[in-house]
Amino acid sequence: MDQGQRILQCLQHSVDTSNAETIRAAEAQLALEAQQPGYGVVLCQIALSSGAAVPAHLRQLAAVLLKQYVKAHWQEGERGFQPPEASEADKQQIRAALPAGLMDPDSKLRTAVAMAIAAVVSWDWPQAWPGIMEFIVNSIKDRKDANLLMGCLRCLSVIASDLDNEQAPQLVQALSPELCSVVCHPSTPPAVAATCFSIMAELAGALAALSGTYQRQVRQMLVPLMEPWLPLVCSTLTSDIKDRSGWAPKCAALRLAHPLVAYFSKLLEAGMPQLMGATWQLLLAAQPLHQSILVEGSEEEGMADDEAGAAAGGGEEEPVGLDSLLNQLFELLLSFVGPSRFRRQLEAALPQMVYVAVAYLQMTQDQAEAWAASVNQFVADEEEDMISCRASAELLLCELSEDFGGPALSAVLEAVSRRLAEADAAAAAAAAGQSGAAAAGSWWAMREACIMALGACSDQLVQAVLSQSLPAQQMQQVLDTLLQRDLQPLLQYNITQQQQQQQQLQLGDEGAQFVAGRALWTGAKLQEVATAQQRELLLRAAATAVITNASGPVTISAFRALAMLCPATSPGQLQPLLSPPLGSLVTLLAAAEEESLHLVLEVLEAVIAAAAAAAGGGQGGLSPEQAMAVAQPVLQKRAAQQDSWHVSRAGHGMPVAQPVAQPVLQAWVAHTSDPLISPDAQAVIAAIAAHPACLPSLAAAAAPTLAGILSSGTAARQAKRQAKRQGLRPRLAAAAAAAGGAVEEAPMLVEASLDLLGTLLQPEQPAVAAELTRGILGPVLHLLLAHSAGSDSSAAAAAAAAGSSSCVALLLHDVAVKLASGGCSAAVVASLLEFVVRLALLDGQQLLELLAGMTLQRPDGSSTTGLAVVIPLWLEHTPDLSGSLLTRQNAAALLQLLQLRHHPGLASLMVQGQPIEAPAAAGGGGRVTRARAKQQGGLQYSQVPAPAKVLQVLGQLLAAEAEGASAGRARGRAGGAPWELAGGDNDDEDYEDDDDEDDEGFESEEEGGAAAAAAAAAGDFSSPMAGMKLKGVGLPPELVTEGLDMEAMLNRSEATTPLPEDPADANDPLLRTSIRSMLRQGLGALAAADPGFMAAAAAHVGPGRELAALQQLLAAPSS
Repeated sequence: MDQGQRILQCLQHSVDTSNAETIRAAEAQLALEAQQPGYGVVLCQIALSSGAAVPAHLRQLAAVLLKQYVKAHWQEGERGFQPPEASEADKQQIRAALPAGLMDPDSKLRTAVAMAIAAVVSWDWPQAWPGIMEFIVNSIKDRKDANLLMGCLRCLSVIASDLDNEQAPQLVQALSPELCSVVCHPSTPPAVAATCFSIMAELAGALAALSGTYQRQVRQMLVPLMEPWLPLVCSTLTSDIKDRSGWAPKCAALRLAHPLVAYFSKLLEAGMPQLMGATWQLLLAAQPLHQSILVEGSEEEGMADDEAGAAAGGGEEEPVGLDSLLNQLFELLLSFVGPSRFRRQLEAALPQMVYVAVAYLQMTQDQAEAWAASVNQFVADEEEDMISCRASAELLLCELSEDFGGPALSAVLEAVSRRLAEADAAAAAAAAGQSGAAAAGSWWAMREACIMALGACSDQLVQAVLSQSLPAQQMQQVLDTLLQRDLQPLLQYNITQQQQQQQQLQLGDEGAQFVAGRALWTGAKLQEVATAQQRELLLRAAATAVITNASGPVTISAFRALAMLCPATSPGQLQPLLSPPLGSLVTLLAAAEEESLHLVLEVLEAVIAAAAAAAGGGQGGLSPEQAMAVAQPVLQKRAAQQDSWHVSRAGHGMPVAQPVAQPVLQAWVAHTSDPLISPDAQAVIAAIAAHPACLPSLAAAAAPTLAGILSSGTAARQAKRQAKRQGLRPRLAAAAAAAGGAVEEAPMLVEASLDLLGTLLQPEQPAVAAELTRGILGPVLHLLLAHSAGSDSSAAAAAAAAGSSSCVALLLHDVAVKLASGGCSAAVVASLLEFVVRLALLDGQQLLELLAGMTLQRPDGSSTTGLAVVIPLWLEHTPDLSGSLLTRQNAAALLQLLQLRHHPGLASLMVQGQPIEAPAAAGGGGRVTRARAKQQGGLQYSQVPAPAKVLQVLGQLLAAEAEGASAGRARGRAGGAPWELAGGDNDDEDYEDDDDEDDEGFESEEEGGAAAAAAAAAGDFSSPMAGMKLKGVGLPPELVTEGLDMEAMLNRSEATTPLPEDPADANDPLLRTSIRSMLRQGLGALAAADPGFMAAAAAHVGPGRELAALQQLLAAPSS
């Protein structure tokens, strides 16, 4: 069996759907054949074989495989290349044979061959295959063979979408005149004309992407080639819109017109008015068809549309529908808005253009049916739809209102008034039986479109009222119309009566429900210019829609309205309206699907936050009546869980927090990685936590969930490491399942859980914070920070701390063990040292005692103390403790160490000093080079007392701050290496962790965050956690240290490196305290108490600019 027979047999077996094993064997054999010479030639021969010898589907398959072969084996060294490269002889045979396939009667085979030719052209044209374009151009000129013409055009459409900067101009010059002549010919079929327009649109788009001088040259060259196309585009757009076979050419002509307007309108300025006129005519002519086919859903016309579109496509192109044509039309219209050269013509046409655009805002029959059937589809389309005719018309109105201001807004209000009158007339005619069934059922679509037009331009309308360019009474009259007509059923509904008699809400038919929902949405967007009474009525209508669980569109619109209205409504108006919708929202939360869940959470946050301001005259707590009203529906629905919620009347915040928090926590856990749902769920929890009375029960509800997540994250991480270390990849999935989730999700869950814990730790609730610290944060962070699972030291520390009322000793031990391991990156070390800095600020004496009492092991097996590990690393890594606030905190903590310099452990501790210079030798001086240091076994350093080194590091901080103030970048690491100190207004570079390694990257993020959280969890060393901060939690006043403004130093926000736009950091008093003033105050007191200390320190560390700067600081007169 020769090669051709083997390959043909493989092709036959590869399409044998009855046997999967046969297919796999055939595919494997084809992969082997691809390694042999002549494979591509055989595929080409099979694809081009004539007669019935080879079935059409196998010929098409051979052409597709040939295209894949060309992409993979044609050009060595290119992206995606797979050896071996096709021989030059095979390439020549394939290039010579392929063009014949463009005249095949089978359109599918022509397309497959065209794609194979395009693959070869991308490598070989024009250098190795210059004749292919000549062949295609001549074939288009002749137009004798219809199959060849269509094949060549199809080939060009594929080639045009993948050209480089050199190929595109050459192809335009060769093809533009010939394609133009094809379109101009009266006998050209619509499908051929559409393909010609599409090819030119691709080429024009490719040329528009060029840049620089080359772009200017190409544009000059393009103008004479494009000028003949403008009349063709205009005549195509103005042809009879009722001829559905012309929709494909119209759509392609619009695609070509868009780059001409967007990129070449200045050079083609003479033809732009004619193009604008043609576009306007098409917009007007298409509106009746849009009304009858899409809005009213005329079945006969829709059927004709599909059949005509398919016929026009000739079976090779997808049929072009009216919606696709209109989308392309609006895209071209939007390209006219903005450039000044079109402004005069657009402004003159504003009234009529806006009037027509409002009609295009009507929802289609397909949209109405889909949205009525699925609320999730309604939410998705409302938020993400950018390509429908409705979305395009809305965008056009917004752009016109933004660009033209007052004239456009006047046109919008006038158009809405006219269209509303037409809708009312249509409704009256329908009621009297004077209109057709389709028109009678769709009058509401126009009313809904008018209300949507007002909402789309609401930002501009509100701004016009606030700037007094539009009377407020005019917009208030609009709101009165919405309230009195469209929202009247919601306003007449009696909530109390419904609760007593189960009264049903009657909103009318499906159309009336869509109108009511849109009225809620628009009314809320205009609430800023509403009267207090109108705002209250809008809020009542939205609350009623949520309470009664009205139809999907009405409920979703009510959600959006509540989210906008609650923050802007006075507490007095909110007080009687909040409890019922809050209870209904909790019930809906459990049943909401993913698409609508974030909306429920967003509204829940707004309602809870508003309740805090409304209850008790704005005192920030829910009243007992509100709390019980919120809890009741949830407790009835989940009676089986009542015991676990532990609902109590003691403390009236208790009933609200747990029923609301539990489903919110469940939603958060299930969607931790969702960019919408996860932040919204955390925002709801933060809103509940803002109620002091609700925080205890919220923490009780969150504690089991957070503990489970954190423990699962730790277990997953340990399982992943063990599996990697032992090479047991198959056990990784089992380990992840045992840990309660996927290993890959553990870092995100841990980070999010620590972030959520920060929300719950608040200074006003020390008992809650202490309970969370003992029950969750301490043990879990111990697991995260432990050097090795099951180590004797970790186990002993855990046992020692188990009976203690504080976990700080355990956490500090874990930090010290981690630092002693020696395998931490600079990012992790900095995060761990931040914990130490904060502990030093709280109580430096107890910090030193704990560190001195620890016995640790170094990597070499030697024993040491925690003090000998932590203090040297702290002094060495001070440059890594970056950020305006953290730098100042570090300076204050080092001052604390100096005040405790007589502590036995600290006073006797020797740390690394300056490099030791070698004695002068023959042929070289005393300078220590890298080569000499290597010969001596490494660079040698002197050993100095730790208090002296602390003083030197403080001098470095002072010098760095001075350099940062003058140069914008602080420099000054000991030994001459530059290091940065972010300070004051020059802090614009934040520290970021490395993430180069797989598992180590996980460790850096998790353990860095864990250390920060550990620092935040720490409090008084001898009592439960009472004040250390996390996520904005401050220190209690009793921890203020005498002699320094410690309250200001410790009053910081969550960011280790604060960003200028962080309001909590921007207002921190510590940012207004310079290191210079801090050191002057602290060291001045020290020098007065111990005058000889500075001189003694200088004797140990040697003279240098650091100590000199400190001496100058103390000697300078007070300002």
